[in-house]
Amino acid sequence: MAPTSRVGIALLGAAAILPLGLREFHVHLLTEILILGLFAVGFNLLFGYTGLLSFGQAAYFAAGAYVCALWLKGPWPSLPIGLVLGALLAGAAALVVGWLCVRRDEIYFAMVTLACAQLIYVAIWRWRTVTGGSDGIGGIPRPALDLGVAALDLSRTLHFYYFTLAVVTAALYVLWRITRSPFGLALRAVRDNHRRVDYLGLPMRRYRLAAFAVSGVFCGLAGALFAPYQGTITPAVADWLWSAEPVMMTLLGGPGVFLGPVLGAAVITLLKDFVASATEYWPLIVGTVVVLLVLFLPGGAGGAVRDAVARRLAAGRVETGSAASSRAAGLDAGRAVGTGAAVLDASNGVGAGAAVLEGSGGVGARAALLEAGTGVGPGAPGLEAGSSVGARVEGTAAPAPPGRRSR
Repeated sequence: MAPTSRVGIALLGAAAILPLGLREFHVHLLTEILILGLFAVGFNLLFGYTGLLSFGQAAYFAAGAYVCALWLKGPWPSLPIGLVLGALLAGAAALVVGWLCVRRDEIYFAMVTLACAQLIYVAIWRWRTVTGGSDGIGGIPRPALDLGVAALDLSRTLHFYYFTLAVVTAALYVLWRITRSPFGLALRAVRDNHRRVDYLGLPMRRYRLAAFAVSGVFCGLAGALFAPYQGTITPAVADWLWSAEPVMMTLLGGPGVFLGPVLGAAVITLLKDFVASATEYWPLIVGTVVVLLVLFLPGGAGGAVRDAVARRLAAGRVETGSAASSRAAGLDAGRAVGTGAAVLDASNGVGAGAAVLEGSGGVGARAALLEAGTGVGPGAPGLEAGSSVGARVEGTAAPAPPGRRSR
């Protein structure tokens, strides 16, 4: 199993077990973290994987929230249908707006997205007969989820948390598969060098538009979950200030890590809640913490965790490789010692030494036998025999004794 899959399964198991020992307020807080984490990951598909900074994703979040709220307050309330309708209509709105925005790059793209999002915000604010204007829509119910054999009461906080966990997990898995698909690889190519993608003949604007629409779908799905979670929805969720939330979460968690925005959402949400309960100057403290984290962790908290794990794994591989090399060296040394012992044993007799030399036919073997022969019991005869055999192996005549001429 891949390391990413193991991490995902471990996090899912922790998210399923954690609320069992918490109070209802903290379970409520975990539900908000899941919803905002999905919102940030949907934004990161556009920012981290396509290289486009959007300041208008709150418009699609609000579109999904309002559509789901209107459906739940209608004559046939059904939360799954409301989620699907909210996501689809938010994606349709993102497709229309994206057709205008993808014609520009960099800061111009960001400013066009902000302008279009503000138009949607004003429309929600003014369309009082449908959206309720500045009052918004209140009293959004959580209808029971029909499971066939039983009905799950979503009005209970714990039940709605597990429903949200199931929806968010499925959505994140789909997004993860998208980022690993050929489409996701093409988005990364557009992010790295969109001009080269154009030169290669790929429709760069179509890829950007598709990424914009897909991001709008998942942002709308997060908004559709947010409406029954809050029980009321106002135009504030379409404002540009709400669009800054996923940007901060992604920068804090790390745009280069798939689940980094979820980590950023958890940090921002917990900071806001616990610091706000301690002081009225919580925006100053939260802003300072975020600035320091961004300055000292440029890759985000998720990037720091990823790098630490990568270094740990690399160190483990180095230690394993060193141990394997040591074992291999020990085996080679053992083989060498065994060969030397065999030669020494063979050199105990002159006849055996000659056989060894004749079989090996090498000067090295003769030298080894000569050295070994000096330490054997009958040293001189062994040495003389070794010398004569070595000369015969080399194919040269043995030197004549002093005072006698060779004929």
